Amino acid sequence: YNQKFLCRIHKGFKEIQDTLESMF
Repeated sequence: YNQKFLCRIHKGFKEIQDTLESMF
């Protein structure tokens, strides 16, 4: 796997998680 690709997915997932936490 490409390291940058995994980093991008991990970063995007963290941003989504932060958004969900701020909603609830």
